[in-house]
Amino acid sequence: MYIYDEILRIYINTSPLMVSIRVLQAVRDIDPPVQLSWDDHGFVCGVSHDVAMQLTKELGMRMLWVHEFMQLAHQHHRVALRYLHLAQPGWFNLDEIDHDGLPTTLSPTNQPGLWKFWSPESTEHVCGAVRSFVTSSGTCSLDLGIPIFAKHPKIMLRECYEKLEPPVPSPLCTIWPKYEKLIHLRDTLSLQRFLKELDISKISISIEDYQDDFLYNRGKERLIDLIDKRRLLEREATNLEIIHEAQLLSMLCSPPDDQAFFVIGHARPDADSVVSSVFEAMRRHLVYPNHACLPWSKSIPREVEHILGPEVTGLMSKISPPRRNNSIVLVDCHQADPKYQMGVRAIIDHHILNGKQFPYYMALSHEVSWSTTIQVYVKILGSGLDLSPGMAKTLLEATRLEAEPSLIPRMSETDQLAIARLESIAGYGVAATYEELMSIMLNTAEIKELFYKDYRQTSYGFSVIKSNKSNDFGAIAEAKNRTYHLPLTVVKEVVYAEDFSGVCLENISLVINPVFHDKGFKNALQKIVTVACQHFHGKECLFVEGDSITLKDIESQTPRLLLMPLIETIVNEHMRFRYAASINRYISLGFYSGSQEHYGSPGDEAIVKSGLSFFDKVYREMETGCDSSALKSLQHDRYVKLLDTFISGSNLVTHGTNAPQKVDIQAARPALIRASEADEVTGLPSTLHSPDNYGNNSLWRYWSSDAVENVATRGHIFVMDQTSIDLKVRPDERTKQLTFRPVYKDIPDLKVEVEDDGSGKWVKVNVSPRLFFICG
Repeated sequence: MYIYDEILRIYINTSPLMVSIRVLQAVRDIDPPVQLSWDDHGFVCGVSHDVAMQLTKELGMRMLWVHEFMQLAHQHHRVALRYLHLAQPGWFNLDEIDHDGLPTTLSPTNQPGLWKFWSPESTEHVCGAVRSFVTSSGTCSLDLGIPIFAKHPKIMLRECYEKLEPPVPSPLCTIWPKYEKLIHLRDTLSLQRFLKELDISKISISIEDYQDDFLYNRGKERLIDLIDKRRLLEREATNLEIIHEAQLLSMLCSPPDDQAFFVIGHARPDADSVVSSVFEAMRRHLVYPNHACLPWSKSIPREVEHILGPEVTGLMSKISPPRRNNSIVLVDCHQADPKYQMGVRAIIDHHILNGKQFPYYMALSHEVSWSTTIQVYVKILGSGLDLSPGMAKTLLEATRLEAEPSLIPRMSETDQLAIARLESIAGYGVAATYEELMSIMLNTAEIKELFYKDYRQTSYGFSVIKSNKSNDFGAIAEAKNRTYHLPLTVVKEVVYAEDFSGVCLENISLVINPVFHDKGFKNALQKIVTVACQHFHGKECLFVEGDSITLKDIESQTPRLLLMPLIETIVNEHMRFRYAASINRYISLGFYSGSQEHYGSPGDEAIVKSGLSFFDKVYREMETGCDSSALKSLQHDRYVKLLDTFISGSNLVTHGTNAPQKVDIQAARPALIRASEADEVTGLPSTLHSPDNYGNNSLWRYWSSDAVENVATRGHIFVMDQTSIDLKVRPDERTKQLTFRPVYKDIPDLKVEVEDDGSGKWVKVNVSPRLFFICG
């Protein structure tokens, strides 16, 4: 969104510069070449002052001068505050600035409504002006001390233009949220009525309206999703262009370039992942003829070779991996290898991606479906295309392998219609049966191969193993827990009859990592899995023994698609706390919010304050244990954590209720430190490094005390995206981002309730939050 300033006579964007085709082209024109980065919102970041100046020139825009920005901040608060989630030494009032935009009066302490101000820290560098953010106070700052060569992760640009063409609003902006809501509710009747009342013929998508390829592609994919659902539900099957095998072979022979799209699946490819990538690449090749599109997989399993055939498999194996500049479409997953993640433009996944953060331009097709191959086929129909019998046979076989026939009656109407259509086109009895495909896939005695054949990992691991004889996978699951510091790996082993004609038994093992505390975790898991399986299969076929739930004489396996979200709810509550052996306490991986909603009776002595020495011990313990989620919380970028360490004079340090001790505190205004170089007794840094060392993620920012009385905090420097230890906070300071982390001598057990989800087919789980709610 742009605002127009009558005094400056320029249009100013209220949000930072976003990545787009136009921005990427401008970067390519810069000499020497530079690498551009952007965050999860799509905001361009990590640019130096030099690169920013070149980029603004190529884009035909300009940056604001200091006095212009301060004037705007005074008039338009959206410019100053929008999209600043969080980042020190005087404070100033916006009413007290001179004609250059610099403060005329500085206060040594923070007061409501004041901004923070830094003057240049050194005369050795040329510095630029940056409007930044102070994490502790939640207020803006004006920083004149950032060297022009420094590339900080959170430095962004704001577009300003003297002339601006207004964008044309798309009707999809109001239609799409309603469509997604109905899709995620799986309300087929309401969806059908909504699509029938929608005049799709009046919705046009053109590059001229969107002014950028990124948004144009997103809009086009959304329109295709609307068309495909209506076409399937209304049984509209006329005037479709048929895709033949020869077109697929021709596409696979196309040489890729830097502008090519690559369609890739998850790290451990299976039939759903690989075949979806092939057919989605074929669809995009026809829908977007100006861009080459190729499927890529780092390996092709034997059953997929059988489905695709030797010619397609051979051509796929010759395709080189994507390069950094290539655009990526993800199928059957929503996260790519880090080196490809910034190139992801679209996602097709048969799971709902609630709570995930994606850039603004991402074309998302995510819903509960039995396979990604079905979703891709529906998109093929929405693109005005359909398949030849041979192509339909290939897609049908991959779908059968992912969604076994016995589960078809439980599928949505959309899924059933898509499969019926594929069967009709391929010819009944032509495609390989589920039993034939299973015998090919499971023609191995290698235990690890079976375990990883269908393995998924989020906050915990979940392996679905299909075989015709039972095996012991406990050791592999335990190793997985240790290697990735997972609290749990679920092993769901489905044992079929010798000819794969039916399920003999299903064994669900809960392999819990003993490194973590329990506190009702095991019991809660067993309760939710037991009740869910009974709801799906009936009570008479279920047996519980130790850490395993066994089901016998069942028609089909229990779908992971339904089980996984239930278990994740339990895991997320379990992972809100860690037991720290170094201090013999339970620490919260969040902060006190003031909420009194809790259950259990932790007792009057439950909350224990933690000082700088406690923080250092806990951090080292979590770092040694490679506990990435705990380390992320200990370095939280949106809150400043108050530590129970009091500093009086210049060297008298008190940790909690311990007796004061004299400590040699090295002066820093500021300096850089390493967590590993802190004194094990006091938690204070033993070695200081130059503050002019930029871009080193192992270094933290550090300030020593500067008054008669100070307290210690663990904070975060917004613009540098860097953890800090600050000893110069006054005891009476109160800011909205300053809080504390609860530390407990004990915590109550997990408490869960399971109830019907309203459909009569499945359940939902309600978890009672323990003690305090988590902030952020």
